[in-house]
Amino acid sequence: MSFYIDRYVQVGYNVYGCELALLETSGPFGLNDGNREIKDYIKTSYGLLAMLHSVARKYCFADVKVFKKFNVYFVQAANKNITIWRFCLCDAKLYSIYRCSSSEVTLNYKESEDCLKNILNNMWAFNTYLVESSEILKQLKVSHESRKSLVENRRPGHSRIIKLDLHLQEVAEVKLNSAELVSPEELLMTSSP
Repeated sequence: MSFYIDRYVQVGYNVYGCELALLETSGPFGLNDGNREIKDYIKTSYGLLAMLHSVARKYCFADVKVFKKFNVYFVQAANKNITIWRFCLCDAKLYSIYRCSSSEVTLNYKESEDCLKNILNNMWAFNTYLVESSEILKQLKVSHESRKSLVENRRPGHSRIIKLDLHLQEVAEVKLNSAELVSPEELLMTSSP
């Protein structure tokens, strides 16, 4: 399956080689196309899954407790909103995506000051999320290296180390109950923490 994402964020690529966030714009500003928003949401979920799996394979000996703290992100610009989503492994073969924040963009100059403050606050929070994920990447690398050494040198406890691959769902589906989902607004409500 191939798909196109508008942008992605790489952090410390020379050190970690990992992507942490995707950007998807669902058409031009103000386009009210619910079907396109939902399609982009699903498409990007597969991209987030691939990003999470890539990190798990890169640091396959890392402790799963540390990996469960690791998140990848999706910034969706659709209609007049900018929404930040968080994606993670919450249990063996079970993933979670939920909305962190959302900002409405306005062209009305009377409302623009409050709108801009809200957008800046959300982008600052997004920056904080990326810094947190970068820190957890460091922890994953350290955990991976120390546990890999145990396995390779067959030190005591090496047999209890389970590779992260076993916690991943190799063939995953993004499912939305279309009988209950009528519009993208409902997607935002049902996905909120």
